This record gives sequence, structure tokens and C-alpha cells, in this order.
Amino acid sequence: MDVVLGVLVLPVVVDVVLGLLVLLVIVDVVLGVLVLPMEVEVLLPVLPSLTLLDLLQSALLLLVTLKMLVLLMALEMMLDLLAQSVPVIVLVFSAATVLLSTFSEKRKDY
Repeated sequence: MDVVLGVLVLPVVVDVVLGLLVLLVIVDVVLGVLVLPMEVEVLLPVLPSLTLLDLLQSALLLLVTLKMLVLLMALEMMLDLLAQSVPVIVLVFSAATVLLSTFSEKRKDY
């Protein structure tokens, strides 16, 4: 029963958690793209010391955030593949357990 529950629940939990992580990264990217330029426009008259270096740092932050999004999506795809192969892994593990128990019972007979 636990094995069946794990096979049914694990893919759903993985999808929900990774979906929330991807959603958080998307919100972060959208806020970085939409809000940051507005802040720069508001701050330009106030802070004349805003330099090209500050803009490059913001662009680098956006690039790192996009890279993290791609990595999270790749991780989600790998975990989806793993979740799809869980029944196969459980069957192989069950077969190995049965074979080991069979051999250990035969050893006890000797």
C-alpha cells in the first residue's frame, strides 16, 4: 500500500513544488523587468550618480535569474522523468527483494 501511495503521490508533490519554484522565478523575472526600469526612470533625476556599472549589475542579475529559471525547468523535466520511471524502479526493487529472499531461504535449507 505504501509503495502504491508513494508512486501516486510522489509525481504530484514533485510537480507542485517545482511548479511553485518556477512560478516564483517567473514573478521575480517579471518584477525585475517591469519594476526595475520604472525605478531607474524615477531615480535618474534624483540620483545622477547612477552609472553604467549599476545598469550592468541589474542586467547581470536578470541574466542570472533567467539562468536559474532554465536550470529549474531542466530539474523539473529530470524529476518528471524520474517520477515516470518510479514504477519501474519499484518493480525492479521488488523483484530483487523476492530473489534475495528466495536465495536466503534456500541457504537456510542447507
